[in-house]
Amino acid sequence: MKVFMHSIKVACFIAATLLFSTAPAAQETEKFIDYNGKRCMELKDHNGWSVGVFRSGDYCVAQDLYQTEPAPWFRLPHQPVPNGPMVSINYASNVTIDLMNHHLSAKIPYGLGIYQNDGGFWPNSGGKAPPYHAIKISNGTVTTSKQPTVVMVHAWDKKNKRFYHKSLGDNIRSNAPALADYRGDISEYAETEYVLENLTLESDNIVIIMQGKKNVIRHCK
Repeated sequence: MKVFMHSIKVACFIAATLLFSTAPAAQETEKFIDYNGKRCMELKDHNGWSVGVFRSGDYCVAQDLYQTEPAPWFRLPHQPVPNGPMVSINYASNVTIDLMNHHLSAKIPYGLGIYQNDGGFWPNSGGKAPPYHAIKISNGTVTTSKQPTVVMVHAWDKKNKRFYHKSLGDNIRSNAPALADYRGDISEYAETEYVLENLTLESDNIVIIMQGKKNVIRHCK
């Protein structure tokens, strides 16, 4: 099943697809905190740009994240700039991420919000590609410019073949997603169990790209 939308503000939504190429986010710290009656691993970045998850667990984003580039006249040689998603989930299942009512904002044209990396670089002939599943993102605001606020995709069908590529248009950079199209035959999609809850999602372009079955988007706007 696929749905995608061009909007500044969007309510709840399911969309189909993609493969993105991005630099990895900074790895998570090993500090645990108590929040809303639960214990979670704190996610923070000293630059305030990106955080990443690399294994199962409960996580809390403990700061606002803001991606922008300095003006050309102000930028120093070799000055680092943000180049990865604000939140990345890398080859992990059974993950919950609470944004703790923080605001994630990417003002740069290549700035991506939340990205779940699932098998995009596996060859079609290279063994099984089971979906990473049961991933929940909740409680916060994500704002992007040209890129989606959320990308959560399992890029393989039940025959272990990658979904074919289809362009999303000129407004998304050239290595943007591949759209899957099985002409309504949802049996080819794997069960991914993604959940988006209590989120405000804003973008000048596509808001959510999501692919799989048994996904839930609730109390979003």
